[in-house]
Amino acid sequence: MDISLTDIRDYGLLELYVLGELAPSERMRVEEAIRQYPELKTELAEIEHAFKHYAFAKTVTPEPRVLDQALKTINASSIPPSPQQPPSSGGGAGLSGLFGALALVLASLAGYFWYQTDQAKDALSVAEAELENCITTSKGTNEAVAVLDDLQRKDNQVVAIAATDKYASTSIFIYNNPATERNYLALGDLPELGPDQSFQLWSLKEGVDPIPLTVFDDSETIVPVSFEQGTGTYAITIEQRGGATSPNLDQLIGTFGMAG
Repeated sequence: MDISLTDIRDYGLLELYVLGELAPSERMRVEEAIRQYPELKTELAEIEHAFKHYAFAKTVTPEPRVLDQALKTINASSIPPSPQQPPSSGGGAGLSGLFGALALVLASLAGYFWYQTDQAKDALSVAEAELENCITTSKGTNEAVAVLDDLQRKDNQVVAIAATDKYASTSIFIYNNPATERNYLALGDLPELGPDQSFQLWSLKEGVDPIPLTVFDDSETIVPVSFEQGTGTYAITIEQRGGATSPNLDQLIGTFGMAG
């Protein structure tokens, strides 16, 4: 199954590809998409650059000319000792000059490293922010990929809502899987909620009071909801914000009949 450009970008699959977090099958699909959509090569290069930028930002390497200049300064200030003559009063001045030159060189080196370190800290802050965004995107993408895999399972039971007359135009599908004990709602056309209202899922079992389950709104298209073992029918109502402990049947949107 081909991956569209929208899937690649929305799910952050290029970031996961660079991080090596994709399964082999997903990695092959991304590589096929890169061949199919040349513009993804540019985006891939930018992502790789961000990670390299982060790595190199941790390293401070002085320019070669700094060390060369330091050695030249030391050599020019050195006064070789004479074993045949006792030290003269000028020797103290020579050593003083040498120590002064060394101090100047060390101060220069310290200033250089301080400047480079300060620059590196700024670059590192930027790179860390970029990496944090990538990690956040990666986590969100992993979750999105897991949901996508769940929705594509062949053993899913996919049931359309049987809407009541009051909400006849409603379009919702439930993806039910007893093997994984997971449920997802695919939301289409929904009734409009009031400012203090929410949708709520219910589990209906014979001889048992309705069991309140997930409370949700219309902000997402795919909504993971609770799975209740042994449920013969799931129902959706409109309740007060935050949900209720018993369903408001006047606001019953519809039901999903589960196969036994």
